Amino acid sequence: MNCIDVYLIRHPECKVNQTPGFINGRSNHSPVTDLGKKQTLTLLNKLKKEGIFFDEIYSSPAKRTMHIAKLFVDKFENIIIDENLQELDQGEWTGKERSKMYTSEVVEDMNGDHWNFKAPGGESQNEVGQRGMKWAKKYVVDRLPKLDKDIHIAVFTHGVFTKCFLANTIGLDKQTAWKTQIDNASITHLKYDGSWSLVRVNDSSHINELDASSS
Repeated sequence: MNCIDVYLIRHPECKVNQTPGFINGRSNHSPVTDLGKKQTLTLLNKLKKEGIFFDEIYSSPAKRTMHIAKLFVDKFENIIIDENLQELDQGEWTGKERSKMYTSEVVEDMNGDHWNFKAPGGESQNEVGQRGMKWAKKYVVDRLPKLDKDIHIAVFTHGVFTKCFLANTIGLDKQTAWKTQIDNASITHLKYDGSWSLVRVNDSSHINELDASSS
């Protein structure tokens, strides 16, 4: 049986990451910051040193994921852009102050069922996870029996998406998966050979080195 290596790579730092007091949701037009550009270069160097090359490139349509995905292809058309790889939609809460939206009643509801809670007009982690599995079925699960060799694919996506994907593939507790740390420009690597296995999660050693060099 052949194997598909799936590298879930979170986007580098973007402008909305600098405002954690606000609920940013998808914010697909948020540009990458100067720090994010440095993170991108350290990621490229890490993958090069590890001898990792990708047969296929997938990306959410967000500006911050496309920023890095474009560096792995000769032609823009070679990026497979998929709406299912987008970040969680925060609906009517997008752009609002977190402290004003997270009232005691809201927090109680969230704590009661994190996996299915959603903002008005938004989506739940459960729905994000379903999107992830829809993508995986089309590009990983259903394709595996047709392959005649192992392939490596890069998926440039988002933090919450990655957490939900892990919950549905390797069995993270769905009520606490949101607590999993997924850093900007980090690597989460899974293998699929008929079942999912985790190789590494939130590998951000290259980013830590960058932080150390600037301190």
